[in-house]
Amino acid sequence: MKIILKSFQFIGVVLLLALTTGCATTKNTEQALLEAGFKPVAATTEKQTLHLKSLPADKLSVVNVKGKMFFVFPDPAHNQIYLGNAQAYQDYQQILMYSKMAGNNRVMAALGEDSGGGGDDGKWVEWNENTGWTHGTY
Repeated sequence: MKIILKSFQFIGVVLLLALTTGCATTKNTEQALLEAGFKPVAATTEKQTLHLKSLPADKLSVVNVKGKMFFVFPDPAHNQIYLGNAQAYQDYQQILMYSKMAGNNRVMAALGEDSGGGGDDGKWVEWNENTGWTHGTY
């Protein structure tokens, strides 16, 4: 019974987080892009606006301009793109990774679990610098 209750609790927390993050996804993406060093560039001509609307929505695209690689994220609602170089893209990927880890920690905290991975089964997991992950019981 306890396992079933924990399962429902976990599903509820995941659904709640999905709802709250889904509403703020675009705003969070724009903020992460800015933090990573992407620059907002407004479409000032009709040709630029048409090109902006042709880019895949909510997706980074790679473009080559005069032999240089750039990453572009469209924001048609504000008639602009977010433009970044390879370093900005790497920084953005790192921000996404940290955000995902923080989200996982929020789920675990909401479930009343510590980040040590314990549980009621008497098992522990620990990182050993020399050998990697080790498993045991207590």
